[in-house]
Amino acid sequence: MAGVKITKEAIKVCFKANVVPFVWGQFGVGKSSIAKQICEELYGECREKGKDVNFIDLRVGNLEVGDLIGLPVEKQMERVMKTIFAIPEYWPEGGEGILFLDEFNRAQQVVLQACFSLVLDRKIHGYHLPDGWKVIAAGNPPNDDYIVNEIDAALFSRFCHLVYEPTKEDWLEYGRKTKKIHNGILSFIDEKGDTHLFGAEKAKIDDTIQVNQNPRSYEMLSRVMDNMDWENNPNLLRIISFGLIGKTSTTTFLAHLQESDKPLKGNEILDSYEKTARAKVKKWTGSSSINMSIINATCQNVIDEIHKRLNKDKDYFASKDAKYDLKDDMVKKSKDNFSIYEEASKKKIAIINDELNNVAAFLMDIPLEMCVTFVKRDLQKQHDGSKKKDDTINMIMPIRTIMRYFFGHEKLKNILNNAAVHQTKIK
Repeated sequence: MAGVKITKEAIKVCFKANVVPFVWGQFGVGKSSIAKQICEELYGECREKGKDVNFIDLRVGNLEVGDLIGLPVEKQMERVMKTIFAIPEYWPEGGEGILFLDEFNRAQQVVLQACFSLVLDRKIHGYHLPDGWKVIAAGNPPNDDYIVNEIDAALFSRFCHLVYEPTKEDWLEYGRKTKKIHNGILSFIDEKGDTHLFGAEKAKIDDTIQVNQNPRSYEMLSRVMDNMDWENNPNLLRIISFGLIGKTSTTTFLAHLQESDKPLKGNEILDSYEKTARAKVKKWTGSSSINMSIINATCQNVIDEIHKRLNKDKDYFASKDAKYDLKDDMVKKSKDNFSIYEEASKKKIAIINDELNNVAAFLMDIPLEMCVTFVKRDLQKQHDGSKKKDDTINMIMPIRTIMRYFFGHEKLKNILNNAAVHQTKIK
């Protein structure tokens, strides 16, 4: 048994050796995805349509023999009428690419015999598969879950048989790379393990109907979530989820969504980001669809917490150790007093350096445009004329105030300065 990486490497070696690989695996685990990935890696992109097609996916189990060899037609040749086969239009005439013969062991015996010639001699009747094209076959293992046909021993011996069994990590990497899987599903599978992705038992919808949990069912669930307002219609999502992943996994999945879609508190970032919060932020930002709203809410919570701690710090700066009154300094705004303020700030920074490191790590993990939340200089100006200022708005402080709090922390200053430049560019 092999995962994605080793399976792809084995297939490529088979290509070089002119050996046809046969990939065995459960349905829905991504055998066709592997073939397409190899096509992209070898030929730059996977093109299934158009004149320059380089990937042909034939579901052999659904074909009649005529779908492969073509249909007989009469043609006048040297005073004699002869019968020739008009080949199907999908057969390539040149170039290079991959011919993927899926559901191979579901095919009728007469179709398998036609495939024998294709695999052995790369031809069917008068048609020759161009030299630049490679063949991959795939099928489901013969067990009680599938209706399959026995492959003739002579044909069976023409393949290199590879047993493909993906891991949770393989699928998560695929989802993040292709951006085809919803963030909530990726984080759910990441946290809950293999049992939900590769269901050890068939998942029940009710007492009589069961569904099979596999990567394909979760990819379908992802497409459903992308095409509905599931946050405001959780009951509908629940019903559809029942039909794709079963009741048990649906219950666990929806509970996970409810929990994971909550923004982090400010103290979770400042006090324990590395230990407890970073993994969740990484999931928000490392999936198919970055949840900007939840990151923005978390940013606001961080700023709220900073504001709260700044207010508490006034007592510190007004203490005997600081040797001056912060309020008087803020009013005077003199250079001398500001230098004293800076000195006092440095002392405080030494005390809260761990907090600042946590904030820096958080800002480095989120998209740059989200850091702009911390540097919206004109946000207060925008609300200066209003009769009643919103407290939440006032929590988003000008860069200078935050920089005073972060004084002496070079990493944070660089991050915030970059965000300020980014903000200027997008205006």
